[in-house]
Amino acid sequence: MREELSDEVRRHIVLALEGYSQQAIFDVLLEVLRQRERDYRIRLNAVCQLWKHDPAVVAPSLEATVMSDDHPLVRLHAADSLELIGELLPFEPSRRAFWLRLSEDEDAGISRIAATALRPTADTPPANLVELLAHRLTGSDSNERSIVLGRLSMLRADVAVALAKPLLADSQPGVRMGCCSCLGAIRDCAAVPPLLEALRSDPELRVQTAALVGLGNYHTAEVGEILLDMLETESLMGEARSFLCGQLWKYPSERTVSLLRRVLDSPKPLPHRKHVERALAFLDRLADSQSRRDRRAVAVELAVAVAGVRSGRARCSGRRRRLRPLPPAMRTLLTSRVDDGGDCRHSPGAERDGGARGAARTGGRLGQAVRQPVGFRAPEAATRLAAVRR
Repeated sequence: MREELSDEVRRHIVLALEGYSQQAIFDVLLEVLRQRERDYRIRLNAVCQLWKHDPAVVAPSLEATVMSDDHPLVRLHAADSLELIGELLPFEPSRRAFWLRLSEDEDAGISRIAATALRPTADTPPANLVELLAHRLTGSDSNERSIVLGRLSMLRADVAVALAKPLLADSQPGVRMGCCSCLGAIRDCAAVPPLLEALRSDPELRVQTAALVGLGNYHTAEVGEILLDMLETESLMGEARSFLCGQLWKYPSERTVSLLRRVLDSPKPLPHRKHVERALAFLDRLADSQSRRDRRAVAVELAVAVAGVRSGRARCSGRRRRLRPLPPAMRTLLTSRVDDGGDCRHSPGAERDGGARGAARTGGRLGQAVRQPVGFRAPEAATRLAAVRR
């Protein structure tokens, strides 16, 4: 990341680090905070992660950011993180004076955070960060519970699932939505069952939509079947149905394509229609690519077998013979590769890798096929060759 010049790329790199907490990452985050000439969003993504690290080391950097950064959002999130880890630090008069000064800050959000930090704390401070977050999840402020759920997604998956799962029964829909977002962000299979339960049983459509978005980070046969069943029975409508359709590209089948076409042909309103169209277009390209690969595989198998038959005949004659060239029909079949309108970029591997990996995979299969022993399926090949010559 230190060599990346683009602010936009750097911002996304820093954001991607939020699931990790190694010392090297901590050093990078501190370095990013000092680069005031960069896009403020880079520093914002960095300051939102510092609370995971050693409070005694992090606190001075957060205090300096609150007092000196030139962007209000960076200052606000630095104050918020500092207030959180303050409960893990021993009492210091200087820190209390710091919060008293911020309580008069012109930024209303920072002054409110300072007022919270100045409130009396529990006689027995939490032993660690996880215990602190667990305590705040049981608080009466629903906004605070939602914020803590966002923090949980940056911790270990087992910790996040254990603490977040009970919040799916929270009385506030916003908290339940935050729980679905947390369970989706951790990308751990243990989060799939509670997300499916929220999708099927939560009374709020917006919570069901949040569960769908969370499930978008997973890919299992069970999830695919449930999504297709819900689409077929029209259990979800509006935006939720669009989000459901938008992730069906991961579950290619004739049933998937049929249901997506039915949704697009339906007169019912369909928000985010382009997501559904993209999913169907991808599945169509995938099916077309698979069809071309099947044709190429048959052609290569046939060529190998023919070569085995012809070379075998030459050996059986007891003398070396010059092999005759393949007939035009056979050459056309073997060289049809992508000349028939195909494109390796349509292969599933190429969709992700820009075509290079898909082409490499195809080449690998061709190489393996050519290395088959002489005489590979020769009887079947002879029959096919005769049909081609005719």
